[in-house]
Amino acid sequence: MNEELNVDSQALPEAIAGTRRRISIIWLLPVIAAIIGGWLFYDSIINAPVNVVIQFKTAEGIMADKTKVLYKGLPAGRVSDVSLSQKGDTVDVQIEFDPALEHLIRQDTEFWLVTPTVNMTGITGLETIVTGNYIAMRPGGGQPASAFKALDAPPPLDESAPGLHLILTSPVQPSVQHGSPVYYRRYEVGSVQTLAIAEDNQSFDIGIHILPEYQSLVSKQSRFWTASGFHVSGSISDLDIRIESFTAMLKGGIAFDTPNQGKTSAPVEDMEKFKLYEDYKEAQSGIAIFVRFATGQGLKPKSTSVRFKGIDIGVVEDVVVLPDLSGVTATVMMDPRANRALREGTQFWLVSPKVSLSEVSGLETIVGGTYIDVKPNLDGKPTRHFVALKSAPGETAERGQLEIILQGERRGSLKAGSPVYFRQVQVGEVSHSELASTGDAVNIYVIIYKRYVPLVRENSVFFNVSGMDFGLFSGLKTESLEALVAGGVAFATPEGDAMGKTVAKGWIFELHDEAQGSWLRWAPQIPLKLKKSPPKKKFPKKTMETSKETDDNESSP
Repeated sequence: MNEELNVDSQALPEAIAGTRRRISIIWLLPVIAAIIGGWLFYDSIINAPVNVVIQFKTAEGIMADKTKVLYKGLPAGRVSDVSLSQKGDTVDVQIEFDPALEHLIRQDTEFWLVTPTVNMTGITGLETIVTGNYIAMRPGGGQPASAFKALDAPPPLDESAPGLHLILTSPVQPSVQHGSPVYYRRYEVGSVQTLAIAEDNQSFDIGIHILPEYQSLVSKQSRFWTASGFHVSGSISDLDIRIESFTAMLKGGIAFDTPNQGKTSAPVEDMEKFKLYEDYKEAQSGIAIFVRFATGQGLKPKSTSVRFKGIDIGVVEDVVVLPDLSGVTATVMMDPRANRALREGTQFWLVSPKVSLSEVSGLETIVGGTYIDVKPNLDGKPTRHFVALKSAPGETAERGQLEIILQGERRGSLKAGSPVYFRQVQVGEVSHSELASTGDAVNIYVIIYKRYVPLVRENSVFFNVSGMDFGLFSGLKTESLEALVAGGVAFATPEGDAMGKTVAKGWIFELHDEAQGSWLRWAPQIPLKLKKSPPKKKFPKKTMETSKETDDNESSP
């Protein structure tokens, strides 16, 4: 068996020793570095800032690595370098923009520097006090570009922007600037966008923008005027002061109003032109009427107003002497809303201060100036020509009031508006007076106010309280200071059944020159519909003993 295992060593092949080759890890480092370098190179190309050069007239307010470019309040880039241009007349400002905004940098993109400005014409850029000066931009169209020229001021709003774009024309440059507010009844609804000399070189064109939500406030009847804060006109007697707003005082502004014509006006189109008036009074539109006066005293063009119940409804535009020299004609511009009252029978008269022993009236005109008052008549035919009264007309009785007639030998100091008293409380007034048809008496027409009508009875007595009564032992007696100066009438009504029944319209009473003593002691109880006024209270009568006891109690500790 051992013999079978013996093998000839010469017959076997010789074994050759060898080693297996492996890649060393150190060779991976250059590959990784190459990949990272390639990525960084790619990233530097993709995310590289967009370099732009903007030409400014001066570098004032611009600093490298500090001044930013803002778009809609967000950072869009920064100034990387500031240098003089080759010609040396301008400054080249190099800016690195965020590459994500590259699509906004086109040929028509506009840039301008925002700095704080405070002067008599405006306050702008106040936010830069905190954030510092910055360069603002407004993207435009066109091809990509890398060189721009900065604007000297913010650009006007694009005409394609939503809202209403209008052009106002003025013969003189108004006190407004870019961004000045536009007001509608003192509420800001838009802004001024442009201010330039018109093509005719004789006027100025002011471009304004009305916000979309307010453009319906503008119609073809709208009137625009300069509202630059503070306006003073007139004289000491009729000083006119108008203050639009504090902002308008500092920045200038434009205001407008749209008269209510009662009809829907055609819509206003973009870039439509309107006249810009110098002030509110010049812009007032209205209906021209002609009022004839005996004299022009107190009538001042552009100053004297027409009032109804204390509200201005017109203004005198012009005053001319009549050809026959018999008076003057005042041209008055009335508010269109007063058109209904411009009819035959409407009365006008001039209100001016009067102070005398027989009359005190119009004292408010000492400060406010004379004005024209009006009493409308809505039943006549429409007209534009009127003749003014010499004085205020008498009142006419309204529904529920009582009109009676007092007959006396003379009128005395009674006139339209003179008060009628009951227990020194005014309960009516004199409307007017005239001679009786026989000429031997004066009829004085009196209106008793509605709530006091039950006080007038068949046996009531009326007496004159105008002037004063001076007696050696009785002293000075008068109904009131008002009656002393302006005149008046008083009446008394008997007590109980003696007072008689209530009277009807037109009842005639005798007007006595003075009262009898017994009349003043009458104290009738007549129910009046005065809800807030308590009835008379019965107070206990004091006796001498009661008064003495009261005094003793008050003096004791």
